Amino acid sequence: GGAVVMATEEVNEKKEEEEDGPLLLTVAHLLALLPSIAPRHFSIASSPSFIGLSSSSAAPLSNDVHGRTVVGFELELCVAVVEGTTPLGRPYQGCCSTYLASLSPKKDDGVTSMTHDMAGGDIVRLWIHPGSFGNLPLDPLSKQSANAPTSATKAANQTMDGRYFETPILCIGAGTGIAPLRSLLLEREARRQQQQQLSNRTISTTTNAPHLASTSTNTEATPAATTTPNQYHHPDNNLIFGCRNKSKDYYYSNEWNSLTSTHHLRLVPAFSRDEQTPKMYVQRALREADAGELIANHILEEGGAVYVAGGSKMARAVREEIVEALSARLEGGTRDAKRLLNKMKRRGLFSIEAWS
Repeated sequence: GGAVVMATEEVNEKKEEEEDGPLLLTVAHLLALLPSIAPRHFSIASSPSFIGLSSSSAAPLSNDVHGRTVVGFELELCVAVVEGTTPLGRPYQGCCSTYLASLSPKKDDGVTSMTHDMAGGDIVRLWIHPGSFGNLPLDPLSKQSANAPTSATKAANQTMDGRYFETPILCIGAGTGIAPLRSLLLEREARRQQQQQLSNRTISTTTNAPHLASTSTNTEATPAATTTPNQYHHPDNNLIFGCRNKSKDYYYSNEWNSLTSTHHLRLVPAFSRDEQTPKMYVQRALREADAGELIANHILEEGGAVYVAGGSKMARAVREEIVEALSARLEGGTRDAKRLLNKMKRRGLFSIEAWS
């Protein structure tokens, strides 16, 4: 019956396919099947406000390919080149990080051009999205009484004890997670320096425009700069930064040394694989700082903000440490600790930027 007819037709179709030969997969067909390469996201590691403090670094006006005047600005990234070996012994490289490392920088001719004709340099097309840390507290300390000192004197006093901002911040990161944290710290430093310059002009004091030392990952000639709680009581900016080796990936070490020397930053480094120092991870450094009281005092007593950036495993461990530290001080324990963090998160005072 019908079943026999259908079976016969199927056999005939198969014979026709065999006579025509196998279908060949062309390159065009293969590319149409493969998904597009996913874009790579990198956190901006710089502050345009800080770069703009130096007139020599500020990008001048220029013209684009259509002759229109545009304003250029600099931004910096902190990218680790991915490379390694698979379990089968095959070497591999990161697609985007290797590409970025292969680029030729534009020649430093003192002119910043936004045209496509950039001699000696490669062009990278990118776009900028809002980051995870969108509500950085920048308000200066408010006057405490009607007899408060003048703004110029006040700014000078705040510089001495390390305070200028109403809300202190605690940045916690590891590896290239330092990138967005550096942008936060430099933005606040730029605001403080701008106000200090304004105060200096008000009291007719001539000073040189302050700046940080050049960035470096090599600290052999620079001693580690850390501060103790007794050096100054209420620093504006606190940083717990973890990496493997002090001499290899202690990113921006000279900048941290410069800021700690002027009491504008408290630094707690953590080196996990350094031969010269005990093994330390950022979550342990956070747990042990100030005899275990740093995070609770920072949030509960100072009303400080907390920003975490780095690998997802590290970020999860740091959050657990924060919850545990707050639980020990709050009546409701873990429940109140999590509620407080959620409240801080809604206000932009607690945020995590993590990746796997």
